[in-house]
Amino acid sequence: MSKKVCIEIGHIKPDPGAVSGNIRECDINLAVGLELKRQLERHDVETLVNRTEWEGITLADYFKKAAAMKPDAGISVHSNTAAGTSGAGTAKGFEAYRQTNSYNTVSANLCQLIETEVKALGQPSRGIKVHTNQNINNYINSVTAPYAYCELGFIDNPADYARFNTETKQKNFGTAYAKGILKYLGVTWKNETASGDSSGTANIMYRVQTGVFGDKKNAEKLQAELKTKGYETFVIVSDSETPTSNSPAALKVGDRVRVTAAYAANTFAKAPSTSSAVGGVRYITRVFTDSTALFPYQIGVKAGDVSSINTTGFAKASGLVKV
Repeated sequence: MSKKVCIEIGHIKPDPGAVSGNIRECDINLAVGLELKRQLERHDVETLVNRTEWEGITLADYFKKAAAMKPDAGISVHSNTAAGTSGAGTAKGFEAYRQTNSYNTVSANLCQLIETEVKALGQPSRGIKVHTNQNINNYINSVTAPYAYCELGFIDNPADYARFNTETKQKNFGTAYAKGILKYLGVTWKNETASGDSSGTANIMYRVQTGVFGDKKNAEKLQAELKTKGYETFVIVSDSETPTSNSPAALKVGDRVRVTAAYAANTFAKAPSTSSAVGGVRYITRVFTDSTALFPYQIGVKAGDVSSINTTGFAKASGLVKV
C-alpha cells in the first residue's frame, strides 16, 4: 500500500500572503509545493494538495480533507516575513512548527528530517518550534498523522531571499522537503536522471547500425537486402551524422569528395554558410575525432593542403559524397 501525504500550499486567491515589493509569498509557496508534490509522486506516494494554482480550497476544507485522507504525514508550505517587527529586513532562516497533540514527538522528528535537508541547501535554521498562533495549532493538530508547518525563509531580507529567489531554487526547497518526508516514511530516495528515469542509473540504449550513405539509393538498397534476410529496418535521415574512424562510412584524409551541402567556417559553427563550393570536388585534408565537432571534416582544393589559402572549410559527412 502506497504512503499518503497531505500538502497545504499556503495562501489562496485573493490572499497573496506575505508581500515585499513585487515578491508574493503565494507564488513562492506554489513553486515549492508543486515540486514537493511531484517528487513524492515520483516515489509512488499519494498526495493531497489544496491548490495547483493561486485558486484553491479554503484552509478549513483542506484540513477536513486531510483528516479524512488518513495520511502518513502532512506538511504546510509557507514563506516568512518580519515586516513590522524588530527583525524586519534582517531575520533569516528556515523554521518548522510541530504539533502539540499526541503526535508531538514524531511531528518534531519529521520537522527535524526536513530541516536537515534544508540546511544542506545552505539555508540556516531557526529551529523546531510550537506556533504562537493557536488557530494554526488547532489546524495541524486536527490531522491524525505527524505534521510539519514549514516557513522556508524571509522574503523581506534580501540576503535570505537570495537563497530562494528563482523558480529553480524554490524547486530545490521542494525537493529538500520531499527528501525529509521520504526519510520519515522509510522510502528510499531515487535519483532522477535527465531522461526522467528514477532507477538511480541512466537508461543506456544500444544501437546497431549497418551503414551510413550520402546517396539515398544506396541506403534503400541495403534496407531491401536486410529485409530479405528477415530484419526489420528503417532509414534515418539526418544532417548531423558524425562517423567515427572505425565506421565503414568514415572518410579519410586524401579522399576525393563532391560537396553536396553548404559547409561551415569552423568545426564548431552552429550553422553552415552558403558556398560556391557546393557541387564542386574537393579533398579531405583533415579528420577531427572530437565528438563535439559539428563539422568533422576539413576540405580543401588540394589533397594534403590544410593551409588557409587553399582550404575550403569544414563539412559534415552528410554533405559529402566520395567520388
